Amino acid sequence: MGRTAKPWFVLNAWKAIHALESNQVATNLSTIVNCDSLLSHSIAEIKQELISAIKDELIDEFDDGLLKINHTIVSSSHDWYCFVCFNPGERMIGCQSCFRLYHKTCFRYSEEEGKCYYCQVHPQEKIRGKLLDISTINDTLEILFHNLVANFQSLMDIASLKDESPVILKLLSKLLHNPHFDFLSLQNKINEQQYKSIADFIVDFKLIYFNVAILNGPGSIVVEKFDEMFKYILSQEKIITSCIQCYYNLYCKVDGEENFDWFLVPCNPPHRLCFAKIEEFCHPVKVIKSNINESFVWLFDENHEFITVNNESLIDSLPKEEIITPELSKALEAYEHLLSMGNESKERDFDNDNGEDFSEKCNQ
Repeated sequence: MGRTAKPWFVLNAWKAIHALESNQVATNLSTIVNCDSLLSHSIAEIKQELISAIKDELIDEFDDGLLKINHTIVSSSHDWYCFVCFNPGERMIGCQSCFRLYHKTCFRYSEEEGKCYYCQVHPQEKIRGKLLDISTINDTLEILFHNLVANFQSLMDIASLKDESPVILKLLSKLLHNPHFDFLSLQNKINEQQYKSIADFIVDFKLIYFNVAILNGPGSIVVEKFDEMFKYILSQEKIITSCIQCYYNLYCKVDGEENFDWFLVPCNPPHRLCFAKIEEFCHPVKVIKSNINESFVWLFDENHEFITVNNESLIDSLPKEEIITPELSKALEAYEHLLSMGNESKERDFDNDNGEDFSEKCNQ
């Protein structure tokens, strides 16, 4: 079930062979090692990986020393590489319920028998005591997806493999079980209201991440950038699952509200407003979510930075001895304004019961 050659090397070797053949140059070891796609590999590594690729039947070796791409497409019920570390291995564990493959030490167990962590059901948890319907989940993911496009368009283009030759594209199904799953797939699922939880979206992103890592190598610059993208998605998830109304207010602008300050609108129910002692100074904060030991808070500052603080640092009133700096004075004005609004609000129509399309409200 598993393989021995590194898939990102195999892809580069295929590119080298294809380039040589296109220029009518013999595809032997001496010509392949000098190809641009393999310059980052040592000659010793190239020799060893070619032996492994031949063993995996991804490259064919002929008696005259020529090396050719094996174009035979073999169907498989599983991927060929570990979904967690992306490396090959001859002894692998295949999930009984999905296409994913793992090393024994990488396998993540789930609470559902016969399923791995990624293919188990990920039910949407309540957010501030409220259940989300399918429409709200997908509308929220539409905002998140828009943010990804705004911040990571070049990475999304890399995942779509727009610049690959048709010959190489046809070969990808020899390395990937789902070679055509990309960001367009995510967008289509959002448009078709297919997601049942925010976690399901993240699992799908991990599949795109996996494909990119398999084709580029886990230590590549491309994958490092995808790490940043994944961290961004997790930061968005943290806001969503802490208070979806805050997330909506943060990214959506309603007609006639050009000067709307989302931070000063109370949610339903309103968040606790207090002070957090951070680096010897007290800052007014809005507590978005709390657990036993710590709280996720938004600061009353120009950037509305969100951080996690120890619950012991939270106090209800500003100490009398606190020095009032210009920055703190400005933050206190906003704090007092929001505190005075209480439940009266100018609360926005988050439940969207007026028939207006949620996505049309958003600044997209």
